[in-house]
Amino acid sequence: MKKDEYNIGKLVKESNINKETIRYYEKIGLLSETKRDKNGYRLYSEEDIEKIKFVLIIKKFGFSLREISTLMHNEVLCGDITSIRKLVGNKINEINSKMNELIETKNLLEKVKKNILADRIFIKTTDKIVKNLHLRDKDFWVDDNCNGCRLCEKICPVNNIQFNINKPTWKHNCEQCSACIQYCPNEAIQWRTKTKKRRRYRNPNISINELIGY
Repeated sequence: MKKDEYNIGKLVKESNINKETIRYYEKIGLLSETKRDKNGYRLYSEEDIEKIKFVLIIKKFGFSLREISTLMHNEVLCGDITSIRKLVGNKINEINSKMNELIETKNLLEKVKKNILADRIFIKTTDKIVKNLHLRDKDFWVDDNCNGCRLCEKICPVNNIQFNINKPTWKHNCEQCSACIQYCPNEAIQWRTKTKKRRRYRNPNISINELIGY
């Protein structure tokens, strides 16, 4: 093997690519047919190293192997300036198109990010409102007029009322429908001081049995 000839192991070190890539470049014609030594092993030249370096450099500019093959096999590198300009111009247009697509994608992602943040704030705020709404039943209380009839327990749509020593207690899952207040037969259930001695409302079109589900 001459000084300016390389076996595939040495070529790997010189070009910093693996054997499989070198053989693939040979297969698609980026490297020309190589000589072989007496044992049948391929031998590569300085020209092969320069070709590999050229391929690696121009790949960084976004050229495909097919485009690189066009450059190398149509003698573009030997002075066909028109072909070079056309190929490079096409690549610039391709890059500009990709940049526009990336900008559109970025803008879309920014909107998604903004909407997600807004949704999280909305959900957090809504959860807080609902939680506070449920906790408002801590202001319910019952006076001495309660007879333990349990109508409030039966009429609650979310089963938020249970009886303790014949008196209703609330489990902090209230939907604020006020059915327990409005339909208490003795008007014994109160909310803070706002309902004391206040007239109760009952929908004339809905019976108690309908509310209970009988």
